[in-house]
Amino acid sequence: MTIRDQVVSILSRLFFSGNALDIRDDESLMKSGRVDSLGMMELVSEVGKKFNLEVDIDDLLPENFDSVDALTRFVESRK
Repeated sequence: MTIRDQVVSILSRLFFSGNALDIRDDESLMKSGRVDSLGMMELVSEVGKKFNLEVDIDDLLPENFDSVDALTRFVESRK
């Protein structure tokens, strides 16, 4: 399973009730209303656990967590 597929799996489980994502990989999770600020913190935690990453406060930027593409790039850069 690719990193992208694992990211999609996390998002599907947390925010889409296990259903397939109905947003583009480059679409903003926050602007689309799919994820709010509390959901974003849950997402950060889940990504950290899944990929065994320590996410620093400096990492908490939209360019790292606000889309499937951003999350995939972030995880790939930390592996």
